[in-house]
Parts: sequence; C-alpha cells; structure tokens
Amino acid sequence: MLMMLKRSDAQQKALDELVAAQQDPKSASYHKWLTPAQFGAQFGVADADVQAVTSYLAAQGFAVGRVFKSKMTVEFSGTTGQVRSAFRTQIHSYAVNGQTFHANTSAPQIPGSLAPVVKGVTLSNYKSVQQVSRKMVLNPKTGRAHPLYDDVTNQAVALSPGELGVIYDIPGTATGSGVTVGVIGDSNINLAIPANYRTLFKLPASTPTVIVDGTDPGINTDANIAYGQIELLAATAPQAKVNFYTAATTDLDTGLDFAAIRAVDDNESQVLVFGFEGCEANLGPSINFLFGELWQQAAAQGASVITGSGSGGGAGCDASPNGTAPARRRHPRTGGKGLCLDALRYCRRPQ
Repeated sequence: MLMMLKRSDAQQKALDELVAAQQDPKSASYHKWLTPAQFGAQFGVADADVQAVTSYLAAQGFAVGRVFKSKMTVEFSGTTGQVRSAFRTQIHSYAVNGQTFHANTSAPQIPGSLAPVVKGVTLSNYKSVQQVSRKMVLNPKTGRAHPLYDDVTNQAVALSPGELGVIYDIPGTATGSGVTVGVIGDSNINLAIPANYRTLFKLPASTPTVIVDGTDPGINTDANIAYGQIELLAATAPQAKVNFYTAATTDLDTGLDFAAIRAVDDNESQVLVFGFEGCEANLGPSINFLFGELWQQAAAQGASVITGSGSGGGAGCDASPNGTAPARRRHPRTGGKGLCLDALRYCRRPQ
C-alpha cells in the first residue's frame, strides 16, 4: 500500500510558482530542473513528520517499506485486519464491468495528530482501462499495414512509421537521439516483439531496458499496451532510449502506481508515457491526488508526461441520458492536472 503525504500550503504555492518559472524564458529558473532529492528537500514533508508517520504505521503492526525521494509517499504492507484497525474501514471484493478488485468500503480515517501531513492511503487495486489495440497485417510489397476488422463498423486505419511521419509532419532529423523515454506498465514484455517490429519496418535496432519495481508481474494481457507504446516510439523516435517501468499489482494497489513512482524517482527520462485511462470519479481521491502530485514532481524535474485520454476525451466519463455509466472510461489517470493537457503549467516545451 501507499500512504500519501501532503506539504504545507506555503510549500505548494512555492512549487506552483517554480514550475511556472521553469517554463518562462525570462525567469532565472528557466529550465533549471530539480533532482528528486532536491524536490524532496524543498517540497517534501519534514523529516520529523515522516518519522511520525512511519512510527505510527509500525506501531499498528505494518511493515514499513520505502520512503520515496520526494518525501511525499510511504510504502507499507500488512493484513486486512491491520487495515481495519488502523484506518477504521473494511476491505471487500468487488466486480465492475468484468473487472474484479479489492477496495475499502468507506474512507479511511487518519489519526488527528497525523492529519496535517497525511493526505490519504491507497486501499484499492482497481485499475485504469487500457487503450484499445487492434490486429493489423502488413503487405510487404507495398509497405502498408491494414487492420483486421472485428466488425463492419470498425473504422480503424493502420499506419506504417513512414505514413505517421507524413501525417504528423515529423522531420526526418527528429530521431529522438539523446532522449530517454520512460514507458509505464504493469506487465513484463517479450523483447522479441518490439525487436520484430523494428526489423519489419527496417528501423534501427534498439532494445528497451526493462526495470521491474519490486515483484516481477510476469507477462499478462497488459503487455499489449506496452508493445503498442514502445513500437510507436520506435516509429516516431527510433533512436530514443526506452526504459520500460513495470511492477506487479498487489491486493490493495496497482502495479501502475508503483511503476509510475519508480519512473519519476529514477529521474532518467525526459519523457514519460502512461497509456492507461480511467474516470477520476472511479479512481477516487487518493489516486487522483497521487498522480496529480507525481506529475507535478516530474515537471519540476524537467520531464514531459503523456497520458491516454481516449478518443472521446473527458466526455467519455459523462453519464448517458438514461443515467447509466459510460461503457468506456476516458479521463486520464492524472487527478485533473494532466501534463501536456495543461501545457503552459506542467508540460516542458521542446528546446
């Protein structure tokens, strides 16, 4: 599980001002990015408060893991009985739209002495919905890819790397050389698959570096979304270095959360790609806060974050006229502060 901490109002104001100044060419702070340690020293919770939080968790019987460099998140683990005792909430199993997960039945209660520095706790492994992928077939004579339609209404158009470059006016000199891109997932991958993609389209060979945070999740169905992202990076930035961050989903948190924190904490990527989507109302206040906080830290460190929002954008989360929930979830997993959706504040502009 993760316990999210909260900084003071004065610290938050200073952080907002810094991120804005880092994007202002007239500012002395322009493009002066922070390291994770510097971020934690300036905008993290005080060491004494971190100690108070970890001592409380230990006293409740939890095993305290990492305090991340930002000093805004604490990793810990324990039993559902300890969760019930410490946070006064039950953990139940649920099934929604075919997805089974665990979650708390009510908002966790935090001791009054910790309330000023604790924002919330992740007590659910409900996962954002991945973007849709479609099977394609390549005509080797023409170099064009065509979709294998699932039904007559499917209007997907398959594009080869060369066609992407033409449509989006990608300069031939924009190879991604010298740039590291971090892709975030919750499955391991078969490295032969992105290698075959590069071979198929005669792109330069480059093997992604797989970074597993904690337990290896193995290869599951979410590997498909990772392949799509890594292959699109090969098509648009063939010489960029790709770090693929992944982690296993636990009983009360998703691997996506751990992988995203690790990617920001490592501070090796100038661009981070998060290709999952979910309505903010479904994610809950703790996860919304976690990702809003995490992406702002990434911005202060000089990284641009790209998230999935679906073809319908935020409107995909609106209820239909008959009051039922939408079939697809469109909101990005960014807590309302999506980087590159609010570019002036949070997304680093290319130099």
